[in-house]
Amino acid sequence: MNPFKSHQPQHSFMKACYGLLMGDGSFDNLQVLDPIYTPGSNDLINGSLTLCLTAFANGDCLDDQDCINLQIQKLPTVYAGADKISLLDIICFDDAYAENYSLIQWFTTNGMGYFENDKVINACYIPSYYDISKDSIYFTVTCFSLNPCTIAVEDQVVVKFFLTVVLTLLPMPVKI
Repeated sequence: MNPFKSHQPQHSFMKACYGLLMGDGSFDNLQVLDPIYTPGSNDLINGSLTLCLTAFANGDCLDDQDCINLQIQKLPTVYAGADKISLLDIICFDDAYAENYSLIQWFTTNGMGYFENDKVINACYIPSYYDISKDSIYFTVTCFSLNPCTIAVEDQVVVKFFLTVVLTLLPMPVKI
């Protein structure tokens, strides 16, 4: 998790102090006006925290405080599913899952078939004759993060084709 960096205030006629109204993270240095805050485990679980800056005035002036609520966007996670064996049939990724994403995209780097819908987590792929001749096809699913994050994560799954041969044995004709 990246820490939050505050900006240097423009005024020097007061002493400032950062504090937490709600949050369990830590500041790197409370003696400067632009400390770095690193969210704690509860901040990450809760997905939010409240930071406050208190300015202690000199002389007859009044102290002041301002707080900000920060939302923490969780990063996406994705699992393409277990490697599979296909019997020359439609391939569905029923065991794939993802969380905290805005968009999903499936693709293959060495296949010539097509997806019924490549923008759903449990996509299905129709292999081509070319795919079957390749022995195995590699599939990747990419999940793009929710705003304001800009990270994409991906996972890969391999599908091997199992060619079956069906023999039909008929009895030999018998001469009578």
